[in-house]
Amino acid sequence: MSTSDENPKTGKTALAPLPEVLATVSHEVRLLADAMNELQEVVGKLVSSGQISGSGALYELQSIDRISQSLDAISDYLGGVSKLALPEWEIDAAEASRCVKLAEMSDRLNGIKRDEDSHGAAGDFDDFALTA
Repeated sequence: MSTSDENPKTGKTALAPLPEVLATVSHEVRLLADAMNELQEVVGKLVSSGQISGSGALYELQSIDRISQSLDAISDYLGGVSKLALPEWEIDAAEASRCVKLAEMSDRLNGIKRDEDSHGAAGDFDDFALTA
């Protein structure tokens, strides 16, 4: 994401064109939708194999599908809005992302590339090891 001008509070370059910000958020939502689709497949396989049974499980599987479709729709909407927003419209993306508690996502929303070794910063989600 490209930025211009300086943030008077931090002295850092912070203004970003709104179309780019919206496209970045659209991409993040699309990643969430993809993750929900993968989760839906896993739960579906568990239901099909009989490891999860009952009408409650089927209802929850439908809920996962609704969430996935909703995330896709929001991503599409944000992508559409990003194409309509004028590049001259700028926002302080760094300031806007201060409320994002996941450091890795906050960095992605700000266009900051992280090294693979920098995972585990405060506020990040930590995957847990699955045991057999």
